[in-house]
Amino acid sequence: MDLKDKNHSKQKLKNKILQAGYDFSSIEGSGQSSDTLLSGALNFKQLANGISFHFADTYESSNTVSSCEITDLISFNILFSGKLSFAINEQKYHFDATKSEKVFINVINGKQAFSRFLTVDNSLKKLNLSVSKEWLIQRSLNDQEKRFISSLFKNKHAVYELKCSELLKEQALQLCSIELNDSLKSQLILEAHATLCITELLSMLKSNVSSRVNSIESLVEKQKRKFDKEVLPFIQGGFTVKQIANKLGTSESTMQRYFKQHFQMSVLEFIREKKLEKARSMLVIERKSIGEAAYYSGYKHVSNFVTAFKKQFTVTPSELLKQHKS
Repeated sequence: MDLKDKNHSKQKLKNKILQAGYDFSSIEGSGQSSDTLLSGALNFKQLANGISFHFADTYESSNTVSSCEITDLISFNILFSGKLSFAINEQKYHFDATKSEKVFINVINGKQAFSRFLTVDNSLKKLNLSVSKEWLIQRSLNDQEKRFISSLFKNKHAVYELKCSELLKEQALQLCSIELNDSLKSQLILEAHATLCITELLSMLKSNVSSRVNSIESLVEKQKRKFDKEVLPFIQGGFTVKQIANKLGTSESTMQRYFKQHFQMSVLEFIREKKLEKARSMLVIERKSIGEAAYYSGYKHVSNFVTAFKKQFTVTPSELLKQHKS
């Protein structure tokens, strides 16, 4: 890797995150857009075989939080040195590799709010490899592997901590030492080493969660995600239930019966759930006020919005924001 000293301001860091494929990101901290947040090597690369590669060997010089939305993926992380903190929705995590390497895996099901915290005077070296849920499913050719992948994505998100084996450490260090350039040889070597690392990490993960392999994702969750894609554009467009039914080529009563039968909720309850998820994104990613998020969700009174939000996510908007602030 290219370890030449490079300074990264808010704008440079945001551009790198956007180039890595994330639709929207926000960066909040004490510095101005021209100030250096961190310095060192910071590489993001989308490999042709579908693996997302991220390597950092940096010194953090600001207390800053970077937030974005991540969707349907599994993220393999090796923290060689330093400390790393992040939040997924209402839960915050911290890993400390000052004494020994840390290995952790994030499984993200659906669209979730993610925040990464930079800390003043923290030197960090890490490797991250991410693949989509679909990438894993396409490569799972037998029923046992398919059940294993389904069990991983049973919940909205999960974080697993594993012990760093000597084989994994050797593979990861070899991957980090590859020179990044546009040559065919470099790309093929990078893909091969990244695939080897993921293979070892999946094997380690399978041993760690073997008792959960038979837990298969429910049909309800699959159907709800399908409806997310079909109905969400109409919800965001402000369509009524009757108008949405017309757009989907069915009657309002038929759609209501379908939702009650399969999701145990009405169409309005489904719409409310999706609007609250959007409100969560507005708070964490877009940094909108609680009042603005409440207004978008259709609540005239913030107190009613707070009650509904806590019922949906088990935390209030204020408590959620605290988890995603440095």
